[in-house]
Amino acid sequence: MSKKVVSKEERKRFYSSKSYYTRIGQDSIPEHVLEKWSPALREYAIDSMSRMANVKKNGVLDSKARYHSKKESNRTLNVEGIRHLQISLVPGHSKNWMARYTKISHKCAKSTNTADEQKAIEYAKKWYKNTVLPTLQNNSDIKVLDFVKQKCTLLGKSKWNHDEYGFLDLPRCLSSQSGVYFILHRNKIQKVGKADGAKGLQARLRNYASSNKSRVTGKYIDQFTISLNEKMASAELKGKAVSFYYYEIPKKETTLEGFKVQTCMARSFEKELSIQCRLQGHPMTLSGSD
Repeated sequence: MSKKVVSKEERKRFYSSKSYYTRIGQDSIPEHVLEKWSPALREYAIDSMSRMANVKKNGVLDSKARYHSKKESNRTLNVEGIRHLQISLVPGHSKNWMARYTKISHKCAKSTNTADEQKAIEYAKKWYKNTVLPTLQNNSDIKVLDFVKQKCTLLGKSKWNHDEYGFLDLPRCLSSQSGVYFILHRNKIQKVGKADGAKGLQARLRNYASSNKSRVTGKYIDQFTISLNEKMASAELKGKAVSFYYYEIPKKETTLEGFKVQTCMARSFEKELSIQCRLQGHPMTLSGSD
C-alpha cells in the first residue's frame, strides 16, 4: 500500500516542531505530540527523525556509500514476456522499484513510484508499451553506419596517446558549426557525440586532439578523461586507430513570443542516433553512459 502524501503545511509543522525541541535540548519530538498529528505526518516525522539520528551517529553518507551499505539487498527481476525489460530495487538509492530497458542503455530507466513488486511489473509493461516501444520503432529501418559513411565527413584517424591523454595526431576540424560526431573502430561505432557550443565541432573535437594530461594531474580531476583513457586501454581498442567523422547541423534563427532566438537539433539528433546505434548492435564503448 502506497504512503499518503504529506502536504507542504504538514511538513512545515514537523520542521517547526523539530527546531523547537532541538533548541530546548531534545533529540526528538515527544510521543504525546506525535499522537495529535495525522497518521501520514506521524509516519513522515518518525522516518525523518530516524534518518537524522543515523546521520548524527554515522555521519553523512555519499550516494556511493549509501548504495554499498545496502548492496546485498539489491534485486533485479526480468519482466516475463518482454526481452530486455527489467525491474530493479536498490534500497541504498530508493525504496521504489525502477523499470529498465537494458538494450538501449542503462539511462533508459524510470521510477515506478511504488515499492510493490507486482505494481512495479505492471507499471514497467505500460511504460514499455507507451514510451520504449515507439522509440524502438522510430527510424529503425535506417542504418546509422550507412548514414555515417554516406553523409558525414571523415576528419581522420588517430591512436590514443596514454601518456598525454589525447588523440594527438588527429587533424584539426575547421568547422565551427554545431553538429554531431562519431568515433569508429573499423565498422563499429564506439561513440556518438554532440557539439552545440559557441565554436561547435571545432572546439569539441579539439579537446580530443589536445594533450589532456593536466586534467588528471592537477587539483581538478576530469572523470571523463580518466574514463576515456581506461576505455581506450581495453583489449578491443588498445593500440588501435579509430576514425572520427562529423556532420554539421547549423543553428537556425527563429522567433519565440516576439524574441529572436536560435534553435539547434544537435542534441536531439545525437540522442536518437545513440539509441539506434545500440539497437543495431554497435558497442558504443566510448559512450559516457557505458
